[in-house]
Amino acid sequence: MLHRIDYDEKHVLEIWTKPGHIRAQTYADMDYRKEWYAGECYYEGNNYGDTSNFYMIGRIVYKK
Repeated sequence: MLHRIDYDEKHVLEIWTKPGHIRAQTYADMDYRKEWYAGECYYEGNNYGDTSNFYMIGRIVYKK
């Protein structure tokens, strides 16, 4: 089931009944640094970056 809402003169907002879900890396998740003092690593960030959850609840499309 799909709900359609007029967004503006040219676009329609389509709201999905079941949202989509992805996990993705953002700039805020990136922390690749390592901090050293006197030859020892005292801080080690995440080497691969963490991911955040994103939910897609619809889309904006051109009116037909």
